Amino acid sequence: MLGCTFMVIVGYIKKRERVIAVQTGQFLLMALGNGVLGGTTGAVTNLISAIRNFLVYKGWINWPVKILISASLIGLGLAFNTNGLWGILPLIATVSYTLFMDIKSDIGLKLMLMATCIPWLCYDMYLMNYAALPFDAGFIISSCIGIYRIKKDQRACA
Repeated sequence: MLGCTFMVIVGYIKKRERVIAVQTGQFLLMALGNGVLGGTTGAVTNLISAIRNFLVYKGWINWPVKILISASLIGLGLAFNTNGLWGILPLIATVSYTLFMDIKSDIGLKLMLMATCIPWLCYDMYLMNYAALPFDAGFIISSCIGIYRIKKDQRACA
C-alpha cells in the first residue's frame, strides 16, 4: 500500500527530479508487492526501474544505457514471466517509459506516465491486486491535477 501511495503522490509532484526520486522508492515497494502476489515479471520490472531511476537521478542516463536497460527488462522479464501474455504488459509499459522518459516537458513526462499506467492497471486486474487498482486510477487523476497545476503556474508566469 505504501508503494501505491507513493505512486499517487508522484502525480501531484511538478518537478521531474522529485518525480524520479519518489518513483525510485515506489518501484522498490511495488516490486515487493508484486513478488508477494506472484507477479514475478512485475517484481523484476520494478526492480530494474528503480535502478534506471537511480541512474537518471544521477544524470548517468543516455541512449546506450537506455538500450541496455530495455534489453535487460525484456530478457529478464520474459525469463521470469509466469503470467503468459499478461506478464508482458509491465514490459511494454516500462520499456516505453525507459526509452522516452527524458522528455524535457514536465507535462510530457506526466502524459507518458499516465499512458504507461494503463498496462499496469490491466496487469493488476489480472493479478487480482485489488489494493493497487484504486491507486492506479488515483495516479491518473492526480497526474491530471499535476498537469493542471503546471499549466496554472505557467499562466501565472506569462
